[in-house]
Amino acid sequence: MNEDRVLSLVAILLLMIGIGYYLLFRTPIIASYWFGVQEWHSRFGLYTLGWLPSFVHQFSFVLLTWIALDKTHESFAIWFWLMVNSLFEFGQVLKGEVLGYFPNVIANYFKNGTFAGEDLVAIWIATLIAYGVIKFNKKEKNARA
Repeated sequence: MNEDRVLSLVAILLLMIGIGYYLLFRTPIIASYWFGVQEWHSRFGLYTLGWLPSFVHQFSFVLLTWIALDKTHESFAIWFWLMVNSLFEFGQVLKGEVLGYFPNVIANYFKNGTFAGEDLVAIWIATLIAYGVIKFNKKEKNARA
């Protein structure tokens, strides 16, 4: 299996883990009641993993975008997703009239979301790790050439 497929598979699997966390442990998602896992959140300390979706989504989006761009423009992939995810996290601080300047779907996301500093830290750490993976991948490619 070539390295692009391996990286893509890792990114997609991590993305699925993040989505699974949302479905199973973020309230008030009904899936947690369907599967009977709503009490796992406090019983197993899963509340401490609230940053996990932000981390895996950022990491996955950067890698998948970089691969989709034929492993070029890594700066675009890194900065684009860093800015998008950071701005959406900061947007959750906004309240009141300012939300009227955004389309309804974005305003509702901001209004119903909760800003979490650990999500912002997770986004930045995931960005740094994705950058490291990209640089390592390019170094390995150059070593083989």
